[in-house]
Amino acid sequence: MKNHKPIPNAIIILLCAVSMPCQAQTITESAQKLSKEAQKGYIDEVRMEPDGNIHVIYQNKIEKKSAAVNYEDYVFDKSLKFIEKKGTSENKEVKPDKTVKVMNAFVGGTKCNSFDVLSMKVRVVTANRVYSNWNYKKQRYEKVKDVDVEAGKIKSDEDKPYFGIASWWREDDNKLAILGYVETKDKKNPKRYVILNVDFDGNVTEKALDVTGNYSVVYSQMISEMEAGKAVGKQDFIVLLAPQKGSPNISEYVYLHYDMGGTLKNKVTFQTQNPATLYTNATVIDGSVYLFGQSLDGKKAFEEVFEDYAEIEGPCFIGSGGDAENPQRAKYNKAANEEMDNFHIMRISGGKVDFATMAPLKNLKAKMKTPPSDKGASPYKGKKFSIHKFEVTPDNEYLIAGQLLGRANVGSLQNPLFLTTYGDIVCLHLDSKGELKAQYAVDRMFETKKSAIFEMPQSFYFGADGKTVYWEILEAKGERDFWTGSIENVEYYPRITKIDLEKTSIADFKVFGGKKYFVYQTFPGTFVPEQNCIVYFGKDDNESVLWVGKASFD
Repeated sequence: MKNHKPIPNAIIILLCAVSMPCQAQTITESAQKLSKEAQKGYIDEVRMEPDGNIHVIYQNKIEKKSAAVNYEDYVFDKSLKFIEKKGTSENKEVKPDKTVKVMNAFVGGTKCNSFDVLSMKVRVVTANRVYSNWNYKKQRYEKVKDVDVEAGKIKSDEDKPYFGIASWWREDDNKLAILGYVETKDKKNPKRYVILNVDFDGNVTEKALDVTGNYSVVYSQMISEMEAGKAVGKQDFIVLLAPQKGSPNISEYVYLHYDMGGTLKNKVTFQTQNPATLYTNATVIDGSVYLFGQSLDGKKAFEEVFEDYAEIEGPCFIGSGGDAENPQRAKYNKAANEEMDNFHIMRISGGKVDFATMAPLKNLKAKMKTPPSDKGASPYKGKKFSIHKFEVTPDNEYLIAGQLLGRANVGSLQNPLFLTTYGDIVCLHLDSKGELKAQYAVDRMFETKKSAIFEMPQSFYFGADGKTVYWEILEAKGERDFWTGSIENVEYYPRITKIDLEKTSIADFKVFGGKKYFVYQTFPGTFVPEQNCIVYFGKDDNESVLWVGKASFD
């Protein structure tokens, strides 16, 4: 967006502005009627000024006969009192046709016969994506089409196929990075794990991972920090490997950290408290990599209890009604969908394990804390869950928030479509030694199948004393498209509660907007550190009102 110039004679209607204390937070809400033009548009930008003023800028519906794109700037002060509405306009853009090269990796084949459906062999597809017929009136391309599509196998120097685990597009080098392996006839090293780099000319560079032996893939994930050149770069990846049955030490796992080009940045071997430990999440804070997982008590090797991890997409498997991204992932999900005995946290930095903890879950029910008005929440029983937020408290304790994972058919019996589902909300509080201190449990607001396919963003905001934390959940409500019947719309309703970290107590949640307003997906909320507050931007079902909500923390 460019220079916004005022539109004269703007008519403003202030609907409401209320402020109330709530559990040591100050909740302020304001609703402002939108013009008819803005109602047909969308939020283009949100800008916070140093003086605390808030600009919510709408791009209005583009008029076919106009040579300009019009904007409206709704301005509020830091107390959410409406100040004014200003308008600007820009000349419409004219864009020529353009072609963009695209490349992707998948497993299976192109014919989708019975062999392709169950295959984990890597294929690479390239295409020219052509954007054409720029519509000057609507300011968009009318046609997008992939041409010159080519799909083919890639093989090793020994003319052996690669089997896929994961793939990532390299933002730094216009190449496709593929994590995979080659099967060998060496019983002591049956799989040679590799990172491949593929360019648009079909050149394949192979780098063997720095490990030999009989291993299973426990987990892999891309990790990132904002600045390149740090311990963790902008686009790195990690791999965790577990020794298989018959290895000298089935508890000695291997952690590998690479950049996308295959340069080794860290290798650590470590002893797991249980040989069958399933690590399922990783996050980075200040160059340290935190790993999270669950385990079953016992002496069995990883591969006797679980299946190898693989996340790469298999279109034939999905198209045949498969309930996961690929056939290997289906087996992994089934084995991982167990109630576990222990929860694990490990931190790796500087070439070593800083700490690794194992917290038994058998007594968690006694440590479950719920808001006073919540009567239906359930204790966490150790199943695999997606971690959305992880925070280290000022006292070096740990807060972990996420949701249980599942799969559900959102299609029909004749045309099944399985998607990941997000179930019960999980919030764990561990002390500085990794021992479970509490589970904060709360029911979902919307218990529907339509809502379950959308993950709920969660965040933590610490109070000034460091002894309290505010837990934010954006509750997801799925909606079906009126015309197609598909579940493609989601509304997010913010709610916040206060947790006393010393007493491990939790207050009732405050639901913003009274379930009448929901936040915009593109601008759900902005944290303002100078004011220690979060500001939300939302609308009603009719999209006729701009709602702004603010929570100021003590």
